[in-house]
Parts: sequence; structure tokens; C-alpha cells
Amino acid sequence: MPGKIFLSLDCEGLWGSCDVLGPKFDAINQTTLFRVYKELAALLMPHGAGATFAITGLFSRPAECFGEYEEHLIRFTPQSAGWYGFVLREWKRRHGEGFHLPEIGDLVCKNPRNKVWQHGLTHMPAGRDVPEDLLIYEYTEAARVLSRLSKYEPGIIFPRNEAASASVLHAVKLGLTRESPEHGINRLIRTFRRLRASTFSSLNPWRRDAQGVVWFFGGSIPLFPPKYSSVAFGLYSDYLARSIAEASQRGETSHIWLHPENIVFHPQLMDFLQTLLRMAPVQDGVSVVSPLTLDF
Repeated sequence: MPGKIFLSLDCEGLWGSCDVLGPKFDAINQTTLFRVYKELAALLMPHGAGATFAITGLFSRPAECFGEYEEHLIRFTPQSAGWYGFVLREWKRRHGEGFHLPEIGDLVCKNPRNKVWQHGLTHMPAGRDVPEDLLIYEYTEAARVLSRLSKYEPGIIFPRNEAASASVLHAVKLGLTRESPEHGINRLIRTFRRLRASTFSSLNPWRRDAQGVVWFFGGSIPLFPPKYSSVAFGLYSDYLARSIAEASQRGETSHIWLHPENIVFHPQLMDFLQTLLRMAPVQDGVSVVSPLTLDF
């Protein structure tokens, strides 16, 4: 039986990236974010394709809502001063520019094949020093904020791929999530193996843990060296898309994930998605992997 190709998108604006982008983050603003998400939405629909959009709750709300949650951020800052201290300073310096895209709900939900999961309320990571009550509030409030979107499902992609404990997931009633991809040396090795579609594909793409939570395999992100010539990029993009399409014909499931914000700096990511969609239909997003429909 043919496999499937899933797209999952970590949608966070500057909540998850302003501390790592350096000077480049000034390119992330309301105009560039709206353009990228509008192009993504327009790209999927004609192909009958969908993606799972994991949205940071406050990213989906207008900047005026920030004041309601500032105390929550301040409570968290001592556990990760370098990160949230930076986020708080930059939000105030930019008056929220690049941190909010309230139009994302309308853009995503127009496509009946898209799904919405959460990516935290403020992109708070589930580090070892973070109290569980903060995480429970973070995920519960994100679910409340995003549940107004018609395509919302009780799934989560953890910010920075730092998974919360089973007790937190149980408390918030989150039953679907994405595994963390490799980090460190394993990630580096896979980067040098990009020409092999096996980095994106698996015959066993999901597992259900003892608590009943369904974990979808981490998949991979298509990284293209920025100095590729347009010809070299075209050849590589075609090869990679064809390999993934062939993997699905072998019954494998491929999982591609990325941050739409990176398309601002690397527009070739959009070109890659266009190539992939021309070669193989993309199914309804990883949220079709539901505890109600899994067949082990």
C-alpha cells in the first residue's frame, strides 16, 4: 500500500527565534510573515494537500493581548533568563512586531485538509528546571486560545523539541505529538546524508506510549546550503522530492517539517515544496494519525 507524505510546520514568529537569529531577525515582521504564510496557504490548496500547522498561541493573537500574559513570562524568566529575558526586551523594543500574526487562523483554516496543533502559548520550552504548573498553564491556555480555530486538534509540537512529562500531557489532555529529531552529532551526520531519502522516511512512523499518547516520528528538515547555484539547487531539490515520492510508493511514510519563518531567509524552501507537490500528493497532515484510527 502506498505510503504518505506529511508536512508539519512550527509556526512561531519571533517567539522561538529572536534569541538565535541575531541581526537577521529584523527581517521578520508583519509584512514578511503575512507574505510567507499566504504563499504557503496558496501553495497547498491547488494540490489537494494539507499540513499540520503547530501554532504558538500568542502568535495567533494581536499584540494587544500581550499584557494578559506578561506576568506568565516574568514568572518563567528566572528558569531561562537568557531566552525569555531577551524575548521580553525585544517584544517591548519592537512593540510586538514579528511576534503576532492574527491572520494566520483565517489563512490556515480555509483549507479543509489543514490541521492546527499547538506549539505552546509563548514557546516556553519544557526544560528540567521549569515547574510543571507553568507548563500546564502554558499548554492549557494555548489550547484555549487555539480552540477557536475550526481545524484545531489536541496535538502539540514541543517548542525547541523539548518534551514535557507524561503527567503534563495527561493533565492538559494532549494525545498527539511529534518525536524530537536528532541533535548534536547525529543531526550533523544526517545533514551530510541529505541525499538519502531515508533521513525523511520510515516504515513505522508512529508509536503509542503507555499513557496512550501517539508520537509521530521526528522526520527531517530540508536544509539547503545557501551558496547553491540555482542550477545545483534545482537538481538537488528535484532529486530529494523524487526520492521522497518513491519512498511513499514503497509504503514508507515521509515526514518533512520546517519553520515557515525560515522561508523569509531561504526562499528556496518554498521552491522545494512546490517541486514536492508536483511529484506526489501530500495527505492530510500528521494529525490523521489519531488514537481512534491507528491500526497496530
